[in-house]
Amino acid sequence: MSAESPENISSDLSQFVGTHFVYTYDNGWKYEWYARNETTCDYRIHQGLVGGRWVTNQKMHAIQFAPGI
Repeated sequence: MSAESPENISSDLSQFVGTHFVYTYDNGWKYEWYARNETTCDYRIHQGLVGGRWVTNQKMHAIQFAPGI
């Protein structure tokens, strides 16, 4: 795995917009997340301390961690 310098990491998040995933922590807590656009996301907590919570239009500050991520 090669390290990218900050200058080589794109600020274009257009391929990231629309990303949707569901993940489960080792303790069984289940979360769902969706990138609505480059500055807003939605998330839902299915299980855990605040299970049933559904947040829409949450402001976010997204960055590209690595190429393709």
